[in-house]
Amino acid sequence: MVVGMATVAVVVVTEVILRYGAGTSLIITEELSRYGMIWVALLASVLVLREEGHIATGAGGWLGPRGQRALRVVAELLSLLFLIVLAVAGLQVLPAQRDQDTLTLGVTIFWFYLALPVSALLMAVVIIARLLGLDQADSGRAGGEL
Repeated sequence: MVVGMATVAVVVVTEVILRYGAGTSLIITEELSRYGMIWVALLASVLVLREEGHIATGAGGWLGPRGQRALRVVAELLSLLFLIVLAVAGLQVLPAQRDQDTLTLGVTIFWFYLALPVSALLMAVVIIARLLGLDQADSGRAGGEL
């Protein structure tokens, strides 16, 4: 993520300096920064999920430990179902993107659309590992294991 964000930052800063300092512009910066940011954001979502950094509700606070655990399992299973649907839909769209090239980068847009199913599948793996108790980060959490 650091390399991806650094690359996007360098591209954007270079474009700003060239545009306002030298009165010129690079043609590839807009697409490169946009598509780079898509990959960074979607892959960062995997890391945030792994660290349980996404927004969560306090629902189930009135339940006991077993009820909270059951509620968490249901939430994880629903999230897993959503991610599987997202990955399948993303994979179904990919073949149509092979013939479409980006305007300035000259590469097929397939590589940028690939970010969605890749990140969805990686997030699904995180959830499956958590459900199976294979997630090492679970041992240090206050919520305990599933």
